[in-house]
Amino acid sequence: MATHGFIKKVDKVPTNEIDRAIRLRDKYFNNKQKK
Repeated sequence: MATHGFIKKVDKVPTNEIDRAIRLRDKYFNNKQKK
């Protein structure tokens, strides 16, 4: 599952992108369990 839509300019991933990916992953799994 691709969760990023930003252009990578540095090796270290920004913290806000990690938080965003975790939120999207949790939302995905929560929605999947409800079905």
